[in-house]
Amino acid sequence: MNPEPIVFSNKMKAISAMCIWSILSPLNGMFVKLVPGNFSSIFIIEISLSIFLVPGLMLAISSFDKITLREKRAICIRGSACLASIAATFLGVRRIDYTTVYFLVMLGPLIASLAGSFVFSEMAQKNQLIACIFTIIGAFLALSPQFEYSIFEISIMLLVVATSTTLTLSSRYVGRSSNVLRNTIISLSIAGWLILPFALFQTPELEFSTWPILAAVSTTNFLAILMGAYAYEKSTISSNAPYELLKVVCAVLLGAIIFGAVPTIPALCGIAIIFLTSIAVAASDLSVFHELKCFLRKKSERRVKTRAYHKSRS
Repeated sequence: MNPEPIVFSNKMKAISAMCIWSILSPLNGMFVKLVPGNFSSIFIIEISLSIFLVPGLMLAISSFDKITLREKRAICIRGSACLASIAATFLGVRRIDYTTVYFLVMLGPLIASLAGSFVFSEMAQKNQLIACIFTIIGAFLALSPQFEYSIFEISIMLLVVATSTTLTLSSRYVGRSSNVLRNTIISLSIAGWLILPFALFQTPELEFSTWPILAAVSTTNFLAILMGAYAYEKSTISSNAPYELLKVVCAVLLGAIIFGAVPTIPALCGIAIIFLTSIAVAASDLSVFHELKCFLRKKSERRVKTRAYHKSRS
């Protein structure tokens, strides 16, 4: 018995990847915050990129002649943008409230979804544009209690938003290339090799207890980046942006459970606006719900057929 395979659309594949990415990214930030304070930011960044080093170098050597000039340009832009975003996020996590950083990270894709209409001629739907505006308002409400920071910390916050926006645009730029996985791995490998000499000079004494945390930083960052690359290969920035909501939800939950960061009333109001707006956008996309409905129906039909088949054989 060979049941008919269930095939998902590119949009559904992108949504699934976005959901996984939005869980892995705050997890990565949590592990970064758990790294001992005597570890330099550049060393932690190098650890987060370490898995990409050797595979990226091997891919670059083996496929150098196959990579077009446009793809080489995209690889350099993607690597630089990712390095800048990781550095800004890590700096933010170590200097600013954990949950606040992920509100800021979430703003990047929302701003990029507006910019993507001009950069890639991928026009966002009206409901997606309205959702972006409401989500930005919600984020500012959520962040309003945190505006007691110094000028230096506010500069870090602006840097996190700017690099997150650039990263999203560069992810979609690479996502439009012919071999997204290869180009993403090469771009992050280049970033890792560039900062390796600086990281080696700042390598602290490593105790056995820190190895699991460093391994978790590296693994979660590796998986998160691959999920993000896959999502932006399969769908546009504006289609993916509403599902960034999960980053905020996970960051708030982890911040409350692990670090005891309980949101204030304005923050909860901002979270509510973001949550309801994202739910409204997702609900307005009837094609996604239709596909989920078809998936559940086919799953049920397959289960019934499998039972009937085994019953007839017994």
